[in-house]
Amino acid sequence: MSMRRLLKIALATAAIGLGTMAAPAYADIVDNCHDGFVTVGGQGAIACVGYYDDNAMLTGQAGQAPSSGATTAIQTLLSGNPAVQDSEPGYVPPYDLDVDTILDNIEGLGGTATFTLLNDTFMSGLTVLGVHWGNNGDSAGRSVTAFYLFNLTGSSDTITLGNNGLGSSNAQLYATGGAVPEPATWAMMLLGFGGIGFAMRRGRKESGRLLQIA
Repeated sequence: MSMRRLLKIALATAAIGLGTMAAPAYADIVDNCHDGFVTVGGQGAIACVGYYDDNAMLTGQAGQAPSSGATTAIQTLLSGNPAVQDSEPGYVPPYDLDVDTILDNIEGLGGTATFTLLNDTFMSGLTVLGVHWGNNGDSAGRSVTAFYLFNLTGSSDTITLGNNGLGSSNAQLYATGGAVPEPATWAMMLLGFGGIGFAMRRGRKESGRLLQIA
């Protein structure tokens, strides 16, 4: 075998090895989350993804970027693709939210069921939260992480976990204050589009009549 061919094989092997090392390892879903298991101000989520078997998804502090695993999970939550594990009728993806930064967080919950985040952030509107448990009674996986999308009708700084917070560990906030158009707004938009369409059709008819007269 020529030296040139040996060099090509060596380079290809090295590239494959580097590609394998660089490829991110995403967590597996070991059980289905429930969107009502976490509430903000007494209001449940409209969707959740998880439970993931990864206790390192909620790394980082406020002002930092979420972990790659968290980013992937949140994009699933906002896009609905692949399908989320639990959702309510009000969940109508996709949602366009800025989730590039951890807005607030808390660590060392130690089984606390009701808490506020470190900076006591008040949450409202479309809100994205991630929660990790070391021993979650809602999941056979126990040490799991899940992400929740809320459409909060009020403002609150209080998060409550189901099952008395069993095994709660830490939580992160990625987005809040996002707005969803109200039904009345959608109705006005539809009426507006209908009016524009009617005007365009009428304009075409008038143009056709003028051409016939000419």
